[in-house]
Amino acid sequence: MKYCERCSNYYNRAFNQNEKKCPCQPFTIFNEDGEEWGVIFEIDAYSAAIKYAEKSNVENEYYLINKSVEITVGGEKFSVGSESDINNSARPVD
Repeated sequence: MKYCERCSNYYNRAFNQNEKKCPCQPFTIFNEDGEEWGVIFEIDAYSAAIKYAEKSNVENEYYLINKSVEITVGGEKFSVGSESDINNSARPVD
């Protein structure tokens, strides 16, 4: 497994022996207002949309939690959103 600096993912060269580098590509992201948000390197538009949601939540204090917005990734439209994780716990009580 090799690590790609551009997309921050690991890739397996055995998948395509002729591939000397990660097959990721740049995807331009346009936010819900139609403004260019930036570029994300990923393997496909869907994965870039997921990465946008992850980055948006971290950078904007969980802006997309329980909400969806429409974005454009490489010319394709996606509705992206996030759901909070439920963590169950139990502890003994005296």
